[in-house]
Amino acid sequence: MRMTRSRWCLCRSEPRHTGTKSKPSILFVDCSACCPKVVSGMAQATVKCGWCGREFQKSVHKVRQHNFCCAAHVRKWNARRLAEYNRSGNPLNRPGGSVSSRKKHREKLSGTGAGKAYRKFYGRHEHRAAAEAMLGRPLRPGEVVHHRDGDKLNNDPMNLEVLPSQSEHTKTQRRDSRGRWSK
Repeated sequence: MRMTRSRWCLCRSEPRHTGTKSKPSILFVDCSACCPKVVSGMAQATVKCGWCGREFQKSVHKVRQHNFCCAAHVRKWNARRLAEYNRSGNPLNRPGGSVSSRKKHREKLSGTGAGKAYRKFYGRHEHRAAAEAMLGRPLRPGEVVHHRDGDKLNNDPMNLEVLPSQSEHTKTQRRDSRGRWSK
């Protein structure tokens, strides 16, 4: 048995249909002046947009504490809300929060390695952060930072050189008399 949707309003008067003759809509706006709060058989409420203050109709079961007339207003409101939260309430930004504990952990581990790996600065290679500060821009994809003296722990800006690709970097590396890579 096929279920059909009733096109009659709750007050049982004839509905006003939307759409055209060739493509009629199955929804109706309201049946008459007696039922302006009914759309598709659902009770409606008049609410104000939380961003612009415009009044609009919304199904009663969808009414929330903050209601918005469009998705753009939801995004704007949420961006402002999160910015305020990050300024004042975010526990990561308070003294003793996560950022300061990461800083303490980094300082505790700094200089404890055997010097065989690049040092990190908040999860990034220190020489890459120093090269970006030297250039005044982020490194582009594929760019390589070369240590001129071969000491990968010497991150002095005078010792760093930014090369456009790894193939250019290989050309600058030193080799011994047999053609093998040397340090």
